[in-house]
Amino acid sequence: MASTSSYYSANQSVLNEILFAATETWACPFDARVIVTVIGGGGGGGSANYNNAAASAVAAGGGSGAVCKSLLTVASGTSYVATVGAAGSYNSGDEEQGGTGGNTSWKVSGGSALLQANGGVGGTGQSSTTGNTPSATGGAGGAVGTTGNIFGVAGARGGSASIQAYSGSGFHIAAGGGAAAGIFGLAHRGGDANCTTGGYNKCIAAGGGGVWGRGGDMVALNGNGIEMSGAGGTAFGAGHDFSEASDRDWWGIGETPNSYTYNFKFRGMTLNYRVSSASAETGLHTGQSQSIFDGLWGVAGSVTSSAANSYPGPGGGGAGYHESIYYGSSSGAGGYVSPGIFGGGGGGSNKTGSSGTYGGTGSYGGGGGGAASYSSSDSYSGMGGGGLVVLSVVEYL
Repeated sequence: MASTSSYYSANQSVLNEILFAATETWACPFDARVIVTVIGGGGGGGSANYNNAAASAVAAGGGSGAVCKSLLTVASGTSYVATVGAAGSYNSGDEEQGGTGGNTSWKVSGGSALLQANGGVGGTGQSSTTGNTPSATGGAGGAVGTTGNIFGVAGARGGSASIQAYSGSGFHIAAGGGAAAGIFGLAHRGGDANCTTGGYNKCIAAGGGGVWGRGGDMVALNGNGIEMSGAGGTAFGAGHDFSEASDRDWWGIGETPNSYTYNFKFRGMTLNYRVSSASAETGLHTGQSQSIFDGLWGVAGSVTSSAANSYPGPGGGGAGYHESIYYGSSSGAGGYVSPGIFGGGGGGSNKTGSSGTYGGTGSYGGGGGGAASYSSSDSYSGMGGGGLVVLSVVEYL
């Protein structure tokens, strides 16, 4: 029978895992070698709304927190402090920036930080208040404060949003997605949303970043009545990009993004949460073994021809969503903009003239999605995800 030592060295297996989602002083009860992962808080999305049918509004996604990882030894009877960064705050109203996520660290009580990952910056919002070609910048990713001996990686930026041309009539609305933190050593940005030419009545929202791919980008070209929703990133690559001069709304026509032959790219198996219209989650989860970092195979959410909804699965970014159908609605659409674990929130856009608008909240370390609207009601951006400290025990001494 293999010893614990040889088992560890051959397989790098996780024997036990301890999570700190809030700041805590921890008295270690054993001697062990542990992989310590610290994740900074994600930045909140920006918000913008303008109550005029001849107007523009854009909102950007929040940046993700940095991630640092080290193989360390912990000792029985020693007190350690896990300082967990707060989520970057959401915002509401016109031309508001999301809050910056807090810094996360790990140290021996009374000592200096052994690992520190800083929080992501909030995205911005802008509207016709400052002109008809507004531009909103995605929040910057958090910096590495104290790097690890395995890796230290900065966060990624949130998705930006802009109106680059305005014909003088109709609404032009665009929202960017939040970024995902680099839990596997590389962070991925939120999707960008840009209206690049004239025309009227354009409403687009980009997807959030996933654990191994950026959110899908949206580009609205010359045309009228364009409504596009972007896919979130996945563990298999970037979310789908859409660049169209006519309506290519894969929610409204009841199709999944993979069904489009003009833009087909395999983005992985559809291992995500399934819900039917007006119902709660029915719970198709991917398998997880002994670590929170396992089983992150989720892809973007989708809608089938029978109006059944798929929420983004573990590791997948939130999908962008336009119109006024959000949390708690009878259509069950609340899960679209919400990501799977470790994903960035999707952007939200709205052209109804009256309904509220919501960006998706980021998961751990992820940025919140931007929220932009032509509406008399406020736009509420997505909060960033809170920070996290994970101790993965690989060998007891």
